[in-house]
Amino acid sequence: MYVAVLTLALSSCIAARADAQWHVAAFGGAAHTHPAQIRIEQADRATSLRFDDVSFDDKSFESPIYYGYRVLRVVSTGHGLFIGGELIHAKVYADGSHVVGRGTYRGLGTNAIPFADVVQHFALSHGLNFVLADVGVRRRFSSRLTGNLIGGVGPMVPHVEVQVDGVAHEGYQLAGVGVQGAAGVEIGVWRRVSVLTEYKWSHAPVRLSLDAGHAELTANSHHFAIGVSVGLGG
Repeated sequence: MYVAVLTLALSSCIAARADAQWHVAAFGGAAHTHPAQIRIEQADRATSLRFDDVSFDDKSFESPIYYGYRVLRVVSTGHGLFIGGELIHAKVYADGSHVVGRGTYRGLGTNAIPFADVVQHFALSHGLNFVLADVGVRRRFSSRLTGNLIGGVGPMVPHVEVQVDGVAHEGYQLAGVGVQGAAGVEIGVWRRVSVLTEYKWSHAPVRLSLDAGHAELTANSHHFAIGVSVGLGG
Protein backbone atom coordinates (compact mmCIF):
# COMPACT_ATOMS: atom_id res chain seq x y z
CA MET A 1 0.00 0.00 0.00
CA TYR A 2 2.78 2.44 0.95
CA VAL A 3 4.63 1.71 -2.31
CA ALA A 4 1.51 2.16 -4.44
CA VAL A 5 0.59 5.48 -2.80
CA LEU A 6 4.11 6.88 -3.23
CA THR A 7 4.30 5.80 -6.86
CA LEU A 8 0.90 7.23 -7.81
CA ALA A 9 1.67 10.51 -6.06
CA LEU A 10 4.94 10.90 -7.92
CA SER A 11 3.39 9.89 -11.23
CA SER A 12 0.76 12.62 -10.94
CA CYS A 13 3.49 15.24 -10.64
CA ILE A 14 5.52 14.23 -13.70
CA ALA A 15 4.14 14.01 -17.24
CA ALA A 16 5.06 10.53 -18.47
CA ARG A 17 5.60 9.72 -22.12
CA ALA A 18 3.20 7.42 -23.88
CA ASP A 19 5.84 4.68 -24.12
CA ALA A 20 6.48 4.61 -20.34
CA GLN A 21 6.76 1.19 -18.70
CA TRP A 22 6.07 -0.18 -15.26
CA HIS A 23 8.46 -2.56 -13.49
CA VAL A 24 7.65 -4.49 -10.31
CA ALA A 25 10.38 -6.15 -8.25
CA ALA A 26 10.68 -8.24 -5.10
CA PHE A 27 13.97 -9.13 -3.46
CA GLY A 28 15.68 -10.66 -0.47
CA GLY A 29 19.22 -10.28 0.78
CA ALA A 30 21.30 -9.14 3.71
CA ALA A 31 22.54 -5.92 5.29
CA HIS A 32 25.60 -5.01 7.31
CA THR A 33 25.33 -2.01 9.65
CA HIS A 34 28.47 -0.21 10.79
CA PRO A 35 29.13 0.18 14.52
CA ALA A 36 27.45 3.36 15.71
CA GLN A 37 26.63 5.52 18.68
CA ILE A 38 23.45 5.00 20.69
CA ARG A 39 22.22 7.85 22.89
CA ILE A 40 19.70 7.50 25.70
CA GLU A 41 18.04 10.74 26.77
CA GLN A 42 15.55 10.67 29.67
CA ALA A 43 15.26 14.12 31.22
CA ASP A 44 12.64 13.03 33.77
CA ARG A 45 15.12 10.49 35.14
CA ALA A 46 18.15 12.83 34.91
CA THR A 47 19.74 10.41 32.42
CA SER A 48 21.78 11.44 29.39
CA LEU A 49 24.12 8.70 28.17
CA ARG A 50 26.21 8.08 25.09
CA PHE A 51 27.42 4.62 24.06
CA ASP A 52 30.02 4.66 21.28
CA ASP A 53 30.90 1.93 18.78
CA VAL A 54 27.96 -0.33 19.48
CA SER A 55 28.07 -3.20 16.99
CA PHE A 56 25.03 -4.68 15.27
CA ASP A 57 23.90 -8.02 13.95
CA ASP A 58 21.40 -8.13 11.07
CA LYS A 59 20.09 -11.74 11.29
CA SER A 60 18.86 -11.21 7.74
CA PHE A 61 18.11 -14.89 7.14
CA GLU A 62 16.20 -15.42 10.38
CA SER A 63 12.46 -14.80 10.55
CA PRO A 64 11.37 -12.15 9.80
CA ILE A 65 13.89 -12.16 6.95
CA TYR A 66 15.34 -9.22 5.04
CA TYR A 67 13.11 -8.36 2.08
CA GLY A 68 11.96 -5.53 -0.15
CA TYR A 69 9.52 -4.51 -2.88
CA ARG A 70 9.78 -1.87 -5.58
CA VAL A 71 7.43 -0.42 -8.18
CA LEU A 72 8.87 1.96 -10.77
CA ARG A 73 7.70 3.72 -13.91
CA VAL A 74 9.96 4.79 -16.75
CA VAL A 75 8.98 8.37 -17.60
CA SER A 76 11.53 9.04 -20.31
CA THR A 77 12.52 6.09 -22.47
CA GLY A 78 15.09 8.20 -24.32
CA HIS A 79 17.01 8.96 -21.14
CA GLY A 80 15.92 5.94 -19.11
CA LEU A 81 14.62 8.14 -16.30
CA PHE A 82 12.24 6.49 -13.85
CA ILE A 83 10.37 7.24 -10.65
CA GLY A 84 8.93 4.82 -8.13
CA GLY A 85 8.35 3.69 -4.60
CA GLU A 86 10.17 1.11 -2.50
CA LEU A 87 9.86 -0.68 0.83
CA ILE A 88 12.98 -2.16 2.44
CA HIS A 89 12.65 -4.35 5.52
CA ALA A 90 16.12 -4.48 7.12
CA LYS A 91 16.96 -5.30 10.75
CA VAL A 92 19.46 -4.33 13.45
CA TYR A 93 20.20 -6.03 16.76
CA ALA A 94 22.56 -4.14 19.07
CA ASP A 95 25.41 -6.00 20.76
CA GLY A 96 26.67 -3.82 23.58
CA SER A 97 28.31 -6.58 25.61
CA HIS A 98 31.73 -4.87 25.52
CA VAL A 99 30.53 -1.27 25.45
CA VAL A 100 30.56 1.25 28.29
CA GLY A 101 28.86 4.63 28.25
CA ARG A 102 29.52 8.11 29.53
CA GLY A 103 27.32 10.95 30.67
CA THR A 104 24.77 11.22 33.46
CA TYR A 105 22.79 8.30 34.83
CA ARG A 106 19.99 9.09 37.28
CA GLY A 107 21.68 12.35 38.19
CA LEU A 108 25.16 10.91 38.71
CA GLY A 109 28.06 11.45 36.33
CA THR A 110 29.75 8.36 34.89
CA ASN A 111 32.46 7.51 32.38
CA ALA A 112 32.19 3.73 32.40
CA ILE A 113 28.67 2.42 32.83
CA PRO A 114 28.09 -0.93 31.04
CA PHE A 115 25.60 -0.81 28.18
CA ALA A 116 23.73 -3.84 29.53
CA ASP A 117 23.19 -2.14 32.91
CA VAL A 118 21.04 0.48 31.19
CA VAL A 119 19.84 -1.13 27.96
CA GLN A 120 18.71 -4.72 28.42
CA HIS A 121 17.55 -5.12 24.82
CA PHE A 122 17.83 -2.97 21.68
CA ALA A 123 16.49 -4.29 18.38
CA LEU A 124 14.64 -3.05 15.34
CA SER A 125 13.70 -6.54 14.30
CA HIS A 126 10.54 -6.23 12.25
CA GLY A 127 12.34 -4.14 11.17
CA LEU A 128 14.36 -1.04 10.30
CA ASN A 129 11.77 -0.19 7.64
CA PHE A 130 12.44 2.28 4.80
CA VAL A 131 9.46 3.67 2.85
CA LEU A 132 11.16 5.41 -0.07
CA ALA A 133 10.32 7.55 -3.06
CA ASP A 134 12.88 6.63 -5.73
CA VAL A 135 14.29 8.33 -8.81
CA GLY A 136 16.85 6.76 -11.10
CA VAL A 137 18.17 5.85 -14.51
CA ARG A 138 17.96 2.57 -16.45
CA ARG A 139 20.44 1.68 -19.19
CA ARG A 140 20.00 -1.30 -21.51
CA PHE A 141 23.37 -2.83 -22.40
CA SER A 142 21.99 -5.73 -24.43
CA SER A 143 18.72 -7.55 -25.07
CA ARG A 144 19.11 -9.32 -21.72
CA LEU A 145 21.17 -6.96 -19.56
CA THR A 146 19.91 -3.70 -17.99
CA GLY A 147 21.64 -1.53 -15.39
CA ASN A 148 19.95 0.62 -12.74
CA LEU A 149 21.16 3.59 -10.69
CA ILE A 150 18.74 4.61 -7.92
CA GLY A 151 18.42 7.27 -5.26
CA GLY A 152 15.64 7.28 -2.68
CA VAL A 153 14.39 9.21 0.34
CA GLY A 154 11.48 8.70 2.70
CA PRO A 155 10.22 8.06 6.22
CA MET A 156 11.59 5.43 8.56
CA VAL A 157 8.96 3.24 10.25
CA PRO A 158 10.93 0.89 12.52
CA HIS A 159 9.39 -1.77 14.71
CA VAL A 160 10.95 -0.97 18.08
CA GLU A 161 11.87 -3.67 20.57
CA VAL A 162 13.82 -1.83 23.26
CA GLN A 163 14.13 -2.33 27.00
CA VAL A 164 15.72 0.47 29.03
CA ASP A 165 16.02 0.33 32.81
CA GLY A 166 13.70 -2.67 32.83
CA VAL A 167 10.91 -0.87 30.93
CA ALA A 168 10.02 -2.50 27.61
CA HIS A 169 8.95 -0.55 24.52
CA GLU A 170 7.52 -2.36 21.51
CA GLY A 171 5.66 -1.27 18.39
CA TYR A 172 5.95 0.66 15.13
CA GLN A 173 7.08 4.27 15.28
CA LEU A 174 7.56 7.05 12.76
CA ALA A 175 11.18 7.79 13.57
CA GLY A 176 12.90 10.00 11.00
CA VAL A 177 13.90 10.18 7.33
CA GLY A 178 16.17 7.70 5.60
CA VAL A 179 18.00 7.72 2.27
CA GLN A 180 19.43 5.10 -0.05
CA GLY A 181 21.73 4.94 -3.05
CA ALA A 182 21.72 1.77 -5.14
CA ALA A 183 23.29 0.25 -8.25
CA GLY A 184 22.44 -3.04 -9.85
CA VAL A 185 21.74 -5.08 -12.94
CA GLU A 186 18.76 -7.04 -14.26
CA ILE A 187 19.42 -10.16 -16.35
CA GLY A 188 16.54 -11.24 -18.57
CA VAL A 189 15.57 -14.89 -18.18
CA TRP A 190 12.15 -15.18 -19.85
CA ARG A 191 10.11 -12.61 -21.78
CA ARG A 192 9.91 -9.61 -19.40
CA VAL A 193 11.05 -11.52 -16.32
CA SER A 194 14.54 -10.70 -15.04
CA VAL A 195 16.76 -11.68 -12.15
CA LEU A 196 18.05 -8.60 -10.35
CA THR A 197 21.14 -8.17 -8.21
CA GLU A 198 21.76 -4.91 -6.39
CA TYR A 199 24.07 -3.15 -3.97
CA LYS A 200 22.51 -0.52 -1.70
CA TRP A 201 23.91 1.95 0.79
CA SER A 202 21.50 3.44 3.32
CA HIS A 203 21.67 6.19 5.92
CA ALA A 204 19.03 6.12 8.64
CA PRO A 205 19.09 8.56 11.58
CA VAL A 206 16.26 7.40 13.84
CA ARG A 207 14.84 8.80 17.06
CA LEU A 208 12.88 6.26 19.09
CA SER A 209 10.35 7.25 21.73
CA LEU A 210 10.79 5.85 25.24
CA ASP A 211 8.50 6.19 28.25
CA ALA A 212 10.55 9.02 29.74
CA GLY A 213 12.51 10.32 26.78
CA HIS A 214 14.05 8.92 23.62
CA ALA A 215 16.90 6.89 22.11
CA GLU A 216 18.90 7.97 19.05
CA LEU A 217 20.80 5.90 16.52
CA THR A 218 22.22 6.59 13.07
CA ALA A 219 22.44 3.37 11.07
CA ASN A 220 24.74 3.37 8.04
CA SER A 221 24.35 0.07 6.21
CA HIS A 222 25.50 -1.90 3.17
CA HIS A 223 22.82 -4.05 1.53
CA PHE A 224 23.20 -6.88 -0.96
CA ALA A 225 19.96 -7.89 -2.65
CA ILE A 226 18.84 -10.48 -5.18
CA GLY A 227 15.34 -10.93 -6.54
CA VAL A 228 13.00 -10.89 -9.52
CA SER A 229 11.80 -7.96 -11.66
CA VAL A 230 8.85 -8.05 -14.07
CA GLY A 231 8.17 -5.47 -16.79
CA LEU A 232 4.58 -4.40 -17.43
CA GLY A 233 3.10 -2.26 -20.21
CA GLY A 234 5.01 -0.39 -22.84
